[in-house]
Amino acid sequence: MKHRKSVTASLFGVVAFGLAAVAVWFLLQPHTPEDLLDAVAEDYVRLATALTVVDADEVDNYFGPTSLDSRTADRFQDPAELLREVEALSNQLEALDLPTLASRKDSLERKLTHLLTLLEITQAPVKPGFDEELERLYGITEAIATTTSQADLDALEELLPGRGTLAFRVASFRNRLLIPADKRRAVFEAALAECKRRTQQHWDLPANEQLTLQWSREVPAAWHQYKGDGQSVLTINDLSIAFMDSAIDIACHEGYPGHHAQYVMMEEQLKTGPSGVEDTVVLLRSAESAVLEGAANYGVTLAFTPQERDRFERDVLAPLAGINLPEETQLIEYKRLIGRLSEAILPIVKQYYDGEIAFNTATFQLERDAMVSSPSALLEYIDRFGMYSIGYTYGQTQISNRLETTAAVDRHAAWTGLLTLVRSPAMAAADLFR
Repeated sequence: MKHRKSVTASLFGVVAFGLAAVAVWFLLQPHTPEDLLDAVAEDYVRLATALTVVDADEVDNYFGPTSLDSRTADRFQDPAELLREVEALSNQLEALDLPTLASRKDSLERKLTHLLTLLEITQAPVKPGFDEELERLYGITEAIATTTSQADLDALEELLPGRGTLAFRVASFRNRLLIPADKRRAVFEAALAECKRRTQQHWDLPANEQLTLQWSREVPAAWHQYKGDGQSVLTINDLSIAFMDSAIDIACHEGYPGHHAQYVMMEEQLKTGPSGVEDTVVLLRSAESAVLEGAANYGVTLAFTPQERDRFERDVLAPLAGINLPEETQLIEYKRLIGRLSEAILPIVKQYYDGEIAFNTATFQLERDAMVSSPSALLEYIDRFGMYSIGYTYGQTQISNRLETTAAVDRHAAWTGLLTLVRSPAMAAADLFR
């Protein structure tokens, strides 16, 4: 009898333990619509950060929980396996009925669709053409202009008369902006401090934010990494800031109000706004990234009017560099025309990307028609990253078109508009890119 009692007691113990385990499991399962969507979002982050299995550069930045970061995990060794899991998660999300969270669900569906597309493209034996890649990866269906401005080339010819080709004369003029190697760090740090000061007048940056500079010849130009909690590292090659017109461009683009400030404000948005954990990962070849690149370029022109920039370069940076700048009117017009000629880049790139012209032909046209100083490097970059560079041109144009009227009458309002775009680049892309 005693033995039967002990067996019965043991059975009751097992049953009780099992019921407790089931209860714990049940409590840990998502129940509310928010919980269900959060669970899918977390799985999306795990899969998106695992893209490093395909290419280490495909994840541009991540500032979410370390528990969701798959960049250094060995779970996914096969891109095909990763693709299957993304498909399964996409189907899981599609099956959820979440009418009260429709906007966030739609955004997450777009992210998963993009992730699937990116995986398919990276595994395809043949890369897509220019137009197809823009539509599938960036959501851009608008026809890209394929004309160049001869009037701007003619104006530059008149501005810089003399012997040799126009590209030679442009290079000779730019050599007058060359910063001695031992002065470049001081010049860049002064430019960065001024870009930050101007940004702080319009954006409420948190007190803990910090951009740490590292100097290295191991990177081709400038490489920004956001570490989270307001902290970034900018690794910069001093050769990329050899000329006076590069210092402010890179300081604003990579620092303030560019990538560092962008990610700081995106992270702040997570604390108070509608963003979810899915917005903590930004893929390199994505519409979000194109928005951030375009915004970083536009931010340079918002931080400084042409006249303000010339005064700062002439009064502060040139003395630090120990050089004398060309005459003000000529220098401002030179920068304006070079900026306008950048519109000639995309038509040439399109022809090259679609195999219509050879590498050497493209480099010649980029130098002749767009005054690109390093055309081979640009084409090699495009060979490596596809149409990611669309953000520098088309992205900037779309943002400028959106904000330039406001900026003309109220620059602070334009700063506010720019902040709205960079805080939620996924929403901005859906609005800007058609």
